[in-house]
Amino acid sequence: MLRTGDATCDPMAPNLGACKRCTDGFTSIVNLEAGPDGSLYVVELAKQSWLQWEEGIGGPPIGSVFRIPAGGGAAVELAPGTFILPGGVAVGRDGAVYVTSPIFGPGAVSKIE
Repeated sequence: MLRTGDATCDPMAPNLGACKRCTDGFTSIVNLEAGPDGSLYVVELAKQSWLQWEEGIGGPPIGSVFRIPAGGGAAVELAPGTFILPGGVAVGRDGAVYVTSPIFGPGAVSKIE
């Protein structure tokens, strides 16, 4: 059984206590997925931030999928500039990465090669 007691995340002290920040610097996170090797995948709805896109600032709503290696390290963007408003990511047992995009309108599932 997983207990979450005493796991308060304090933004002023993100590396203290039972809840610790493992990575940051993202905008508009809409999905997370763990890979079979322990890596973490993060989906951003829009790189420039959802609010900026809603206000018409900047270009099209290009989102991102990032992979963070198991144990931490720098996030690596997968297929940069490819996804408009991605909504989710799934990782197969073989490590294949699938992304849904766009989340509004006629969507599709794409495999990242």
